[in-house]
Amino acid sequence: MTDQTPAFATKWDFLFSTVLLGFDEQARQFFARPGADGGPLLCLWTDVERARAEVPAGYRLLASPVRPRLAELPEGVGMVVDPDTPGALVVDAAYAAELKRYVAPFPAGTRSEFKVWPVFPPEVRAAVVEAGRRYAFVEEVWALLYDIDDSPWVGLLVYRTDGGDEAQESIADALHAALGSTTTERLGVPLVHVVSADDLPPEVQELLPAQTSVYAR
Repeated sequence: MTDQTPAFATKWDFLFSTVLLGFDEQARQFFARPGADGGPLLCLWTDVERARAEVPAGYRLLASPVRPRLAELPEGVGMVVDPDTPGALVVDAAYAAELKRYVAPFPAGTRSEFKVWPVFPPEVRAAVVEAGRRYAFVEEVWALLYDIDDSPWVGLLVYRTDGGDEAQESIADALHAALGSTTTERLGVPLVHVVSADDLPPEVQELLPAQTSVYAR
């Protein structure tokens, strides 16, 4: 890859990536700069040395997945990856707003398919089962794969519980911890979502009972 080549060839490469940002802890804000139209662009870097050289004094360098930064991006704000380089990638505010819908699973207006995760690493399966057994309010956990239009397959851990908000948080944290025992490379996916069955679209919820689950109470 040369300096003239953008860091991300597709929107999926961008959405599933981790980048570097400058963060001002006192002001509680990320470093941004004006774009060609005068609108603010959140600055992202893919190279740590370049980021260190360009982030202003007073900002701390942070690594972050793109998706949460995109999700919380205010209206009218875009992004720029590797600013002031020949391969700089500008995501203007309008396109950033369009990309936000891909942050959550099964976005409206897209084509999605899902299936049981065919090769789920046994050590991760064991950790997920243990997470389910730890809480009496967990009814079932599925390990699935899904895609969005032409995206690569993405991991999806779906849980069903009869508990309230605290129960939801507890099992979600436990499942995230189970995933923390491995890497996305080992899992063979760029990303894994952990979601409640109740938060899935109704048409997806209807298909869940026919899928083989990893854990059932």
